Amino acid sequence: MKLELNNFKEVTQMKKFEKGTVIFRQGDPGDCMYDILSGKVGIYAAYGTENEKLLTELSAGGYFGEMGLLDKAVRSATAVALEACEADVVTEAEFKDFLAKNPDKVLAIMQQLSQRLRQRTQDYVDACHAVYEVVENEKKGKPRSRNLIEKLNEIFDVYNEYEQMHGVIDTNWYC
Repeated sequence: MKLELNNFKEVTQMKKFEKGTVIFRQGDPGDCMYDILSGKVGIYAAYGTENEKLLTELSAGGYFGEMGLLDKAVRSATAVALEACEADVVTEAEFKDFLAKNPDKVLAIMQQLSQRLRQRTQDYVDACHAVYEVVENEKKGKPRSRNLIEKLNEIFDVYNEYEQMHGVIDTNWYC
């Protein structure tokens, strides 16, 4: 969905990125967000390593980097131009005006964040259920089913992805 930002263009800076350009790296300060005008951007965990994983591809009308502006944390992933692209850069100083002048974009950001939260919540519930199933089966002396092993592997994949994006995870958590 392409959102019109014409009333905001006079304050934002448009940047062009050639294919393959790293726009920002995981761990960089989250000091701006990008609103894609043309082209495609890939968001990666562990970019440039053997564990590199493409998390999502974004195109015109999409945005990225908003989390750093919202929570003042470092970048959780690396953004790379998958093809030549242009994007409006929204700095921290411009962010409130951007949100005020673009209510459709506010809704889009909230929807995307809600989807991410919903997915992570489901991942957590699935992990808790799988652990519960393992414990119950071991209490009863039952072997692990193929389905359970597949679930556990999915959980390990999510865990590894999260760890690559955010560093060491506090393992003192409970379901």
